[in-house]
Amino acid sequence: MYNYKGFTCAKDILIYLDACKEEQEQIFDKIQNLEIKFFDPNKKKLKLEKKKLKKQLTTIRMRIQKCMKIIEDGSSFEKDDLLRFLPRYLSLKEGELYVLIEDVNADLINSSHFPNHHNMKYNVITTIHNKIKLESLKEKNRRVYDLQQYLSTCENKKYVCLSDNIRYFLLNGIDLNEFFSGYPYIRDLAFDLIDLKLENPYMSDEERLNKVLQYLQKKKRLPNNYANR
Repeated sequence: MYNYKGFTCAKDILIYLDACKEEQEQIFDKIQNLEIKFFDPNKKKLKLEKKKLKKQLTTIRMRIQKCMKIIEDGSSFEKDDLLRFLPRYLSLKEGELYVLIEDVNADLINSSHFPNHHNMKYNVITTIHNKIKLESLKEKNRRVYDLQQYLSTCENKKYVCLSDNIRYFLLNGIDLNEFFSGYPYIRDLAFDLIDLKLENPYMSDEERLNKVLQYLQKKKRLPNNYANR
């Protein structure tokens, strides 16, 4: 068994989680197979065994929760940090300029002259080409009736659409959050960011995100100002 206090990378956490889940299933099976009959002479012993197994389950659940907390802390970011990072990151990964469209809401989509600020707002990260297409909807006064119809204007589904929250989560458990499903490599990004947090817990979220951008710039040998455009 791995010691969760000694993790040095996300891969270790995933291996440890697999081991915990396997042990959890084994204990579940033992509990289900543990028949305690009313007149069984070993009834007291079996009850103690069942209690012991349930205690082991509680311990394993706590270990899993601690692992998931490490993953969540390392792969979730405040709104401003992530919205500043994603267009720059996707620009580098995709090789074309991505931009942020903030505060998209139902009234903006429907070209209303009197927006209702209580409606749900969204932040859309997409290519500059798609942004121009989306802006043209308003200029041409084309009526769009829902968010999906609005986003369908984007070519090749090249966008990330996030409801306006204080904090965003790249992962849902250990899987990629569905909001980023168009860019599967963001799951690897999340684990890289967890690695950085494990290496240096005192590094700020912004510093970790910037370190990823610097690495990508170096890898692609692009000028430093490319991702800042």
